[in-house]
Amino acid sequence: MISALVLLAACGTEPVPDDPSVLPNSVPSEGAWDPHGEAPLPVADSTSRDRRRMDVDQLDASIRAVTGGIGWDVNGVSQITSLSATLGKPDYLQNTFEDLTATLLFQKFLEDAAASVCDQLMLREQTGGADNVFLVAAGPDDSAQADRAKIQENLSLALLRFHGRAVAPTDPAMEPWMFLFEGAELAAEGDSIVAWRTVCVALLTHPDFYSY
Repeated sequence: MISALVLLAACGTEPVPDDPSVLPNSVPSEGAWDPHGEAPLPVADSTSRDRRRMDVDQLDASIRAVTGGIGWDVNGVSQITSLSATLGKPDYLQNTFEDLTATLLFQKFLEDAAASVCDQLMLREQTGGADNVFLVAAGPDDSAQADRAKIQENLSLALLRFHGRAVAPTDPAMEPWMFLFEGAELAAEGDSIVAWRTVCVALLTHPDFYSY
């Protein structure tokens, strides 16, 4: 009887592939497209591997890319490059593999970098210009209470730029960032520049920025 059941099950069941992203009835995740824009691509289970952080060179280049050229520099020298050995970059004498774990030391230096970069960025933002990162839809005098729609639009643009996430201004996923802005603005007694600096630091130190 047991043998008959096993045989019946074997006849009526298709083999399951090792990769869950190629299941016969799998549906591609929304927004996952191939490089040519021809068809949606299935996305593998996010638990298939641990997230890894950018290497030192990628981190330095990415910070400069999202800020329009501003890096963590002192006297023209990149501090990320100077600290590359401490941040896990191989010297090819004692080690040949770069440590891509987000250690506490890495996070500490990233916070220092974000603080420096965001200070410089907000000084530049207040002068206005086509290269503004944060003050695009909203200006330096716009507040969360009086100009909520403008603040939400700015946050939407920032999330796309820093994290590659297309989030509509009124999407519920925007609420944590709006809450952060409002809290920082309140703590700074209405100074929206301080609030945008806080958002800038949070975006740069968030895992969605430095890991993949």
